[in-house]
Amino acid sequence: MKLAFLGDIALFGCNTTDSDYKKKFSSIKDILSQYEYIIGNLESPLTNSNKSIGGKSAYLKSSPSNVELLKYLGVTHLSLANNHTFDFCRRGLNDTIKSLDAEGIKWYGVYNKSIPIDDGETRIMLHGYCCYSTNARGLSEDGNGVDVLSPVKIEQDIEDDKGEGYYSVLSCHWGQEHIHYANYDHIRLFRTLSGKYDILIHGHHPHVIQGLEKINNSLCAYSLGNFCFDDVYTKKSEKPLIKLSDDNKESFILSVEIIGEEIKSFEQIPFAFTEDEYKIDDGCIKEKIHEWNRFLDTDRFDYNKKRREDLNKYINGRRALRNIKWYIKRLNLESVGIILASKKNQARYNELVLRYINRIHSDTERKDKILICGNFSMAEMNAAGKRVLGVGCVYKELGYEVIFVGVDGNRVGNISESRRLINGFTNFSFRAAVSSLGWLRVKKNYNELISVIKEIGIDGLKCIYFYGSPVVAVWIKEVIAFAKKNKIRTVFDCVDWIEKTDGGKLRDMIKYVDTNYMKRIIAKQTDGIITISSWLKNYYIKSCENVVIIPPLCMYKNNVGVTNEIPRVAYAGVPFKPGAVVQNVCNIKDRIDVAVKLLAEIKRQGCRFVFHIFGLTEEEFICSLPSLEESIRLLGDSIVFRGMLSMCEIEEELADFDYTFLVRDVTKVTSAGFPTKVSESISLGVPVITTKTSDITEYLKEDSEVFLIDTNDFEKNIIKLRRILEIPSDIRLKNKESCLRNKCFLYNTYKDTVSDFMDNINKE
Repeated sequence: MKLAFLGDIALFGCNTTDSDYKKKFSSIKDILSQYEYIIGNLESPLTNSNKSIGGKSAYLKSSPSNVELLKYLGVTHLSLANNHTFDFCRRGLNDTIKSLDAEGIKWYGVYNKSIPIDDGETRIMLHGYCCYSTNARGLSEDGNGVDVLSPVKIEQDIEDDKGEGYYSVLSCHWGQEHIHYANYDHIRLFRTLSGKYDILIHGHHPHVIQGLEKINNSLCAYSLGNFCFDDVYTKKSEKPLIKLSDDNKESFILSVEIIGEEIKSFEQIPFAFTEDEYKIDDGCIKEKIHEWNRFLDTDRFDYNKKRREDLNKYINGRRALRNIKWYIKRLNLESVGIILASKKNQARYNELVLRYINRIHSDTERKDKILICGNFSMAEMNAAGKRVLGVGCVYKELGYEVIFVGVDGNRVGNISESRRLINGFTNFSFRAAVSSLGWLRVKKNYNELISVIKEIGIDGLKCIYFYGSPVVAVWIKEVIAFAKKNKIRTVFDCVDWIEKTDGGKLRDMIKYVDTNYMKRIIAKQTDGIITISSWLKNYYIKSCENVVIIPPLCMYKNNVGVTNEIPRVAYAGVPFKPGAVVQNVCNIKDRIDVAVKLLAEIKRQGCRFVFHIFGLTEEEFICSLPSLEESIRLLGDSIVFRGMLSMCEIEEELADFDYTFLVRDVTKVTSAGFPTKVSESISLGVPVITTKTSDITEYLKEDSEVFLIDTNDFEKNIIKLRRILEIPSDIRLKNKESCLRNKCFLYNTYKDTVSDFMDNINKE
């Protein structure tokens, strides 16, 4: 089912059938013709009545004949749940309904009416709600007027939809006019609902674009902006009460495909309009949309600060246009009515919405807290960041509130100012140590952590979890002492073992000693240890009672990617410093040299494949490994260097590969760790060709999900690799499906493990 959602529709001024509307809307008409259902928010009642309801500053209406414009555009459904539906009293509303019924346009959002859509494969239910914060008239909580945005009522409607097999689609008229940042109460409302249900919300009323976010199988576009609007005039002045700005003339069509009960795809199609024509965006609006979407992921405090700045700028701009004559004209009973209606609406908003939100928020505040801190970056989402994010998701599933304190080389200001919301978690950042002096600032980093603990509240802080240290390891010892004094449990996460230094640099030698101290001594002083492999568990269990194994965790892709006639193999990573010649290939953790040599040989033997290397250019590769230039030449068009891409871009592509290829020597270090690349590949539904390091075979089925080779037997590997790449595509597809069925790296899998672990350390 393909759906197109439109912003605020007002059929007056230059947007009527009196204009050359077919020419004006032709580009939009071409886009909308691709959709089965077109859904919008009608802001102008279709009526000839002149009797307005009173107590408002602006009244909108449109001639009933303008329904022809809606018909031309192919509009199928309209929400009437907004602050202008009752501008011309009940007669204006009923006239509107008659006009829409005459043209077969379905309406909802008034008289407690919802509309089902069922195409045989997908069933959705359309609901419309108008928030009291919009100062609407005619709002009714008993189904006798404009339907009210009440979280309790919304939950009941969604529950009813679920019981009848419908996916709930909600039109919400809410927010602050002319502000690009959604009301944070409404953001929290959507995030609360999306934690319980699968829903789609398309928002209206601000008359400008606001951000969009997708959570699980739920989607919310807080405001689509104006679909078509014009300057708003009143009887009080020859000047417009609202003159459209450039921002008011930018909007987007929200394109959504829903199949069954799942959002399969969505897209924001931006456009701009003038009095004469609509133009599809050439990229400028799309960049703005991306920024507004991104800002929804900002910490609540920073978000509200930015929103207040935008709101104050708008309010001050409006005030600057007012003079003494403006105020004198408004010394009348109608102005008194506006003030009284506004106060009444605000009180009801507080009762229905704020009380609900604050209750949910206070429940969240009462959660036990886990503080995850150490040497990782949530902003860059490096391997360490992914590790702690996965564990954090497990704790969140168990009902804990999780706060991260990692490192950020770009941090400015104090640690409190670094507060951000990343992946749905509150995140603070130490300033990353970029020099030897930085690694010695134990006291400074200790004080910063204590300030974070004071900010989030020490009450309810049940555990401090260490992923390494942002400075030298004695910092962890200091924090452990603080935790013991305040009866807070501590956990150490060990994901690798100590790599030997070649003794060349003093800093490397000091780091080697410090790492030994941290992993051999300090780790054992915590209340429990989480390890990434059985090798590490076997080491720690000798001296620690509470030790568990959790491998790298990932979110799984929902659908299996394609298979290819010619197998596609991928490696993603930067195994050495680009541009610097590798002196000893045995020191490379990922033996990309072995992978290239093997593939070059089987290419020479006639085997067909394409090998993509993400993270390096061909020039960088040959510069660092000049001895492999002949192998690269032999591979020819069977090897593709993709250079540096973002992780999102890489993951988007990897799902359509047949294998990932990771070669590592079997050593104490590789046995103690666990390659994150393996868990990421499996979570994308892509089998892995790799060496038998760590616990890989404890999690994955050999010769379907993982294919093992041996770096010490080149000839045997040639034979095995050819056999792997010559597996028929139908078998390769089954192997990919097997990977996605194997949930060994999904964080939900480890809820019981972590729950038991926490119970044990709390018994101490």
